[in-house]
Amino acid sequence: SYFCFQQLLENQGVRSIEIPSHPRHGVQPADVERALGRFDIRACIFTPNFNNPDGSLTPDEAKAEIVRLLAARGIPLIEDDVAGDLHFGPTRPSVFKMHDQAGLVVLCSSFSKTLCPGYRIGWIMPGRFYREAYEVKATTNVCSATLTQETVAAYLREGRYDRHLRALRRTLREQTQAMQLQVSRTFPEGTRVSRPEGGGVLWVELPRGVDSVELMYRAREEGISIAPGTIFSTQDRFSGHVRLNCGNPWSDEVARGIERLGALVHGMVSGDA
Repeated sequence: SYFCFQQLLENQGVRSIEIPSHPRHGVQPADVERALGRFDIRACIFTPNFNNPDGSLTPDEAKAEIVRLLAARGIPLIEDDVAGDLHFGPTRPSVFKMHDQAGLVVLCSSFSKTLCPGYRIGWIMPGRFYREAYEVKATTNVCSATLTQETVAAYLREGRYDRHLRALRRTLREQTQAMQLQVSRTFPEGTRVSRPEGGGVLWVELPRGVDSVELMYRAREEGISIAPGTIFSTQDRFSGHVRLNCGNPWSDEVARGIERLGALVHGMVSGDA
């Protein structure tokens, strides 16, 4: 899961339980039900649409079943849908919230991934937790900046957002496909790369024996930034995975960076210092 969630929970003194997520099918209801039977779970945080880091998309039927499982136990679900509008296919995926009959799903999203990262404008549909959400906001920073909110509101009123999203999705799809192809060309045999249906990240499984943290340090010396898989887990897992960001415009410089990263992996496989 996204490492900032883990840091937030740790700062709150809350223990987190990891539910498996797979790049091809996201979170499965059976895994959620298994965790509910083993642990005293008080709330859940999920990113069902193009999860960071694996880019997974949880199917609609799985979303409905997960909401049902949690509602039967009165467990709140915090839904991060920050990448839901960045689908590559013709149809936007649904959200957990649309299956919520008990007001237990807290839907959160933002314009940070789609329109203006620096504005830091988002929204929340807190369901039955409206009062609690209001109090947290009021005691954290009172309110968000009025000027940036008005700017985004004016842009939405002019009807430009949908056209912008169509262009953004097309660009992200092309950039993601270009990076997938470059990884397949330049990384050694044994590398596996995700095929996300939206979002802007790739989850790369490195050949056996390649440590992602060591790769991160070597890449940093070359001016290349990657995220090692270990930061996305509290259980010291995914040491052989890295997350690549496809959000930057594709260029010869980016292509050379991926080629150089592949050369570093080749060297680690062959045992070169």
